[in-house]
Amino acid sequence: MSKKEKSMLKWFKERRNTKIKQLLLQHAIKVFDATAAGQEYLDIITRENNPQDPRLKSIINRIISLERDADKIEIRLGNEIAKGFLPSTIRQNLFRLLKSDDSTINLMKSSMKSLHLLNNTDDEVPIKILEYFKQLLNLIHDSIRIVWISIENLGENDEIILSNKETILENEKKADTLFLEAKEKILIGRTRREPFSAILSLIEIATDLEIATDSVRDTAEFLVVIVKIGIAINKEIK
Repeated sequence: MSKKEKSMLKWFKERRNTKIKQLLLQHAIKVFDATAAGQEYLDIITRENNPQDPRLKSIINRIISLERDADKIEIRLGNEIAKGFLPSTIRQNLFRLLKSDDSTINLMKSSMKSLHLLNNTDDEVPIKILEYFKQLLNLIHDSIRIVWISIENLGENDEIILSNKETILENEKKADTLFLEAKEKILIGRTRREPFSAILSLIEIATDLEIATDSVRDTAEFLVVIVKIGIAINKEIK
């Protein structure tokens, strides 16, 4: 990007709008922490092979608490965006960004709660399936980390935001492949003794995790749209 194509993201440096950026960061951090908790959960039941570990319930409660905190931030952030001194197109895409980011943590909570419920039944979840879940979760966690960096660079460095999108798109493509492989393993590995409800639950968990990667991708794309809108407005002014 040339100097002439610099966006007008200086808006996010203005005192009246800095709170929007701060709240966006706080929300992204809640999502990041929730995925980290999910990784911890899967580490316990795969590496330590202890599906009844008392720490697991505590981790689920932590994810639920993080999701509630994110909802509170979402409400505050929505109010700040609505009253912020920003172009309407920027405001619209900030709302879309917030919705996609919130969708990620909702899907995280849903998938981990479902896994915990399944983990507390007599139906043992195969380690090979849990490993697929773990890989999907690792991709979500990495993409959220990159989104966090992108939000930090609002008003600071457009290039980082634009380039970060490509890494997140790569993660999303990897997640698509993993999801199809996981779904195939779940269906092929089914035994006659295994209730069909357990199979459906495993597919639902894999689906939630795959859609979560799509939500992170959407968040990255909305950040890029915001940057490009800023560039376009800057050109019109010049």
